[in-house]
Amino acid sequence: MEIKKLCIFLDLTGMDAVMIRYASFLADLLKAEKTFFVHVFESTELPGEVSTLFPELDEPIDQVIEEELVDQVNREFSCTSCAKEVRVQNEDSIPVLLEWAQSEDVDLMVLGNKRAIKGSGTFARKIAKLSYTSVLLLPETARPSVDKILAPIDFSQFSRVAFRQAKHIADLRQAELICLHVYKLPTQYFPFLSATDKKLKDSTEKHISKELEKFLGKLKLDDGKARCEPLIDEKGDVARTIYDFAVTNAVDLIVLGPKGGSHGEYILMGSVCEKLMNYNNNIKMLIAKDKKEHESLLSEIFGG
Repeated sequence: MEIKKLCIFLDLTGMDAVMIRYASFLADLLKAEKTFFVHVFESTELPGEVSTLFPELDEPIDQVIEEELVDQVNREFSCTSCAKEVRVQNEDSIPVLLEWAQSEDVDLMVLGNKRAIKGSGTFARKIAKLSYTSVLLLPETARPSVDKILAPIDFSQFSRVAFRQAKHIADLRQAELICLHVYKLPTQYFPFLSATDKKLKDSTEKHISKELEKFLGKLKLDDGKARCEPLIDEKGDVARTIYDFAVTNAVDLIVLGPKGGSHGEYILMGSVCEKLMNYNNNIKMLIAKDKKEHESLLSEIFGG
């Protein structure tokens, strides 16, 4: 996993300071070569009253925004080994934005996952779904640190990519890494047994623990540092079970694939990832993607 170019989205709210400071931490941690700070400018951002209140405003509004962001980035971005560039895009078009990111060979996009701070999060969700790169969602309370990482896996190719990225970050930070597989008891094959039957639960967990060991062994990443946990889904909601586990265990970064199952399906984001985005507004979340695979998938779906 090599991340050399970051793309940080800013939206002119109080969240920008959080984003820029975290970008500096990331650039330093990942030894990034360049960080882009991008604001997508919409004409609705300039209400008619602005012209009345500021008649001396003779510069184009996008230029004014760029100058303000350059000043803030220079103040807040402390990583001196990474080049930086501020970009204001006039066109509110996600395909155009993603095409630009692809032309710049961006490796990671970072967006705010806001609740209390003004902002619906719709833009972030669209980028998370359509981006060919991995996407990091930051809550408004994000601190520039990574100490405990949770990697939910389902043994799919997508979770292999996610675990590799989680392991890479854990090694860089010397962070604790938990590999979690959420499962349901196969009671449909044993209808005479209760879902809480201890014997069935113990035998299922034993089988899953072996599968986790095999999974890590195939990746050649089992150095004994990752803690593997099988966890029963008692709620009937895998995403909620993952989120509750993360909260209970004071996890500060969740790394998962965009979906499970086979990579041949024309689905850009699965239900577990999407639900987890809805539940989670206080833990950093990395949606890990393989750039080449997603470039190919998006080309097949949208043409190009």
